[in-house]
Amino acid sequence: SIKERIYVEAAKAIGAGDRHIITKHILPNVSPLIMATMIYQVAGAMMSEAGLAFLGLGDPSHKSWGMILHYAETSGGWYANMGYPAWWWIIPPGLCVALTVASLVLIGQAMEEIINPRLRRR
Repeated sequence: SIKERIYVEAAKAIGAGDRHIITKHILPNVSPLIMATMIYQVAGAMMSEAGLAFLGLGDPSHKSWGMILHYAETSGGWYANMGYPAWWWIIPPGLCVALTVASLVLIGQAMEEIINPRLRRR
């Protein structure tokens, strides 16, 4: 663990306070991991919000890609025009959700590879 590293114990030995040790030694080493984890959490939150809004469990006054898909489903956009779906209601918000989440996941994976040397390709 980081708080048991030599430089942290050396800072404790010279009398550095907890706040100094956290801000100068521990936080700079942990912040890239926090950022990568946060990116994954944002992607998960976007998928959750879009899924709940699509199911009709979202706030109707809040416009989102999931609500657009919900409105398309409730107004017959899936089966409009004599059996042919109205693709302009379905494809753009679906692609936006998928591409945004996929890009966030790829950014998180790239950050993990940069941060963790064991994940780097040789």
